[in-house]
Amino acid sequence: MQVNVAAVKQLRVMLVDDDEAVRDAITEILSRKGWRVFSFNRAEAAIAELRRDRAAYDVVVTDIRMPPTGTDEG
Repeated sequence: MQVNVAAVKQLRVMLVDDDEAVRDAITEILSRKGWRVFSFNRAEAAIAELRRDRAAYDVVVTDIRMPPTGTDEG
């Protein structure tokens, strides 16, 4: 399998986490790799954005325990 290094360097990441400190830390780490990080603090906002333009993101990184319920079942 061949990996397109140029594409990996331009990766567009949607980051979804309700914890600001976690978002900031992950954004810092991924940005250092040269990746473009778009962070969301609410699942609803991230879902709406994906519905609007799914092709704008290469990967989604998300917390699995998000409000309003704070459970895995959402």
